[in-house]
Amino acid sequence: MLFKMAFRNLLRNKRRTLLTSLMMIGGYTFISMSLALVNGSYGQIISAFTEQYTGHVQVANNDFVENPSLQKTIAHYNDRINEIEKNDLVRIVAPRIYSEALLYSKNKTFGAEIVGIDPKREMDATHYDKRIFEGIPFDKDDTNYKAIIGKKIAKILSAKIGEDIVLISQGADGSIANDIFKIVGIIGTEQEGKDDYRVYLPLKTAAEFYTLYGRVHELSIHLKDFNKARNFAQNLHFTDKNLIARPWQIVESDFYRAMNVDQRANNISIFILILMVGVGILNTILMSTLERTREFGVLKALGTLPKQLFSLILMEGIFLSLICTAVGLIFSLSLNYYLTKNGIVFSEPIPVAGTTISELRAQISLDSYLYPTLLIILTTLLATLYPGIKSSKIGVSEALREI
Repeated sequence: MLFKMAFRNLLRNKRRTLLTSLMMIGGYTFISMSLALVNGSYGQIISAFTEQYTGHVQVANNDFVENPSLQKTIAHYNDRINEIEKNDLVRIVAPRIYSEALLYSKNKTFGAEIVGIDPKREMDATHYDKRIFEGIPFDKDDTNYKAIIGKKIAKILSAKIGEDIVLISQGADGSIANDIFKIVGIIGTEQEGKDDYRVYLPLKTAAEFYTLYGRVHELSIHLKDFNKARNFAQNLHFTDKNLIARPWQIVESDFYRAMNVDQRANNISIFILILMVGVGILNTILMSTLERTREFGVLKALGTLPKQLFSLILMEGIFLSLICTAVGLIFSLSLNYYLTKNGIVFSEPIPVAGTTISELRAQISLDSYLYPTLLIILTTLLATLYPGIKSSKIGVSEALREI
C-alpha cells in the first residue's frame, strides 16, 4: 500500500518532479563525466611526465639522492637491470649518468647538466627522439663522441647541427675530463622544460669521459602500470643496502602535491553540485509534504502510525533517486564511452608539467559510476529526512483545520 502511494505521490505534480529528476540526472551525468575526464587527464599527464623524464621508479645510491656527487654510483648496473627486469610489472629499465660540465663553442661558454643515456633503452623508455626537433637521435649502439644539446643551450652558444662543442669537467678519478663532441641533435619542446639546459651523451661515451666504467648514477624503471609504482618501490630490495628505490610520487613531490591540490579543487566543485541537487530534492519533497498536510491528518485519524508516514516520504525519495540514477547511468555510459573513444581534441596543445597534451580522453572505471550513484542516493535520503520527520509529527486537529 505504501509503495503505491509513494509512487502516485511523485506523479501528483509532474512538472516539479520532472524538474527535480532532470536536476538529479544531470548531476549524476556531470559527476560521472567529471570523474572519468579527471581520471583520464591525470592518467595522461602522469604518463607523459613520468615516461618522458623520471620514469615510474628510480633506483640510486642513497648518498647520491641526498647529496649528488659524481662518485656516488651504482656498480655492476647491468646485473641490477637484469634482476629488476625479471619482474613482470617492469616494462624496461634505463640507466643514466648525471654530471655537469662547462661547454665551449665559438668563444662562448656555458655550464650545463650532462646526462649519459643508453640510446636503445632510452628510446624504448622515454621516446626521447620525439623531443628532438632538429637533427637525429643517437644510433642504438652509439659509442662515438656525439652530443644532443638543449634548445636554450643551442641559442646561447649559437651552436648548430654538425658543429663541434668542447666539454670540460672532472672525472671520477680526479682527472681533468675534456674532449670534443659533435652536435647531432637539438632537443626541447614548445614548453620550457628539463631538456632545454641539458646535454645528452651516449652512455658508454659519458662513462669513458667521466671514467665511470661499469657504473651509473640512476636506474629509471618504467612499469606497465604507473599506479603500482609506490608498492613496487616498497617491495624492491637489493643486496647493496646503499641503494634506494623511490616512486615518482617522491621523486617529483612538487608535481604530485600540485595534482593533489587540483583533485581537492575538483572535489569541491562536485560537492557544490551535490549541494544544489540536494536543495532541489528537498524542495520537491518538502513542497509535496506541505501540500498534503490535510491528507496526512486524515490518514492519522484513520490510525496511520507516524513511522508509516515517515516511511512513505522516505520511499518517495528512494523511488525518485533510483529512477534518476538508472537514467543517469544510461546517459553517462554513452557519454563516457564517446569521450573514451574520441576524446576532446584541443585546437592547440596545452602545456602541462613540462609536457604538452593535445587531447583529453576519459578513463572509465567503477568509481565513475559508483560514486555518483552513492552520492545521489545518500543526498536524496538526507534531503527527505526533514520532510519525513515533519509529516510524522503533524497533529490530527491541526491538519484537519486545513480542510
